[in-house]
Amino acid sequence: MRRRSLWELKWPIIIGAAVAGLAFLQIARVNAPVPVTQTPEVVRTTSGRIINGQLEIGAADYLAYRIDLNHRAKLKGSFRSSDGKRKIAGRVMAAADFENWRNGSEYAALSQTGYVPRGQINLVLEAGTYYLIFDNLASADEKRLIDATFDVD
Repeated sequence: MRRRSLWELKWPIIIGAAVAGLAFLQIARVNAPVPVTQTPEVVRTTSGRIINGQLEIGAADYLAYRIDLNHRAKLKGSFRSSDGKRKIAGRVMAAADFENWRNGSEYAALSQTGYVPRGQINLVLEAGTYYLIFDNLASADEKRLIDATFDVD
């Protein structure tokens, strides 16, 4: 029987260790942690014409338009009922007050017309989130059609 040299006994172990090491490096490279970067929050702003046309508001319901501003801006517009007689309320509220209003809690409107057949809103708003609301909650049985035009400058 032939005697094996020390090298003949170790080379399978050396090759196996090299293959295992390369496999480990590949796994570590593929699964490297992704560096955490902080992406600044993107604030989109509402600008230009936000409403222009006829709107239908269901009985005992309302329509709300979200306005996001990242700078001071002017909200200007008007609405009127399509027949000139039906009454609707127009309101502008900050986001927190809008949630309070929806939940039946205390709120503060930045502008409101009351229930009228036609109304105008002309208001300067600071940066923030606001809602322009057309309210038909007082009419439990009739939908309302209004013509409205509102712009943010």
